[in-house]
Amino acid sequence: MTTPAASIHSGRSGDREQRFQEILRLSGSMLDQAQRGDWVAVSATEAERQRLISGFFESAASAREAAWLAAGIREVLDYDRQLMDLGKQTMAGLSAELRTFETGRRAQAAYGGR
Repeated sequence: MTTPAASIHSGRSGDREQRFQEILRLSGSMLDQAQRGDWVAVSATEAERQRLISGFFESAASAREAAWLAAGIREVLDYDRQLMDLGKQTMAGLSAELRTFETGRRAQAAYGGR
């Protein structure tokens, strides 16, 4: 797991950087929630993060912002990749459980169980 890119922004001030730091924080929270299996929280946090991302990119980045913003975007993408990996693992586990359930239901039906 990666850690938030506080070092990318350390020593910098400004509303846009603070807003992007919140996007990074939410991305890290989503990963923590997914690792705990709390996908409802992931979904709620993602909706908030998406709102912030949309607002952030309503205005173009300045040349001064380019370096830290590029590094921050890479970090968000890394969080998202890790989230997708966890989601795939969770889906595979649920699929296996569903197959087991279906096999049991068919066996019960075949042998006259209730």
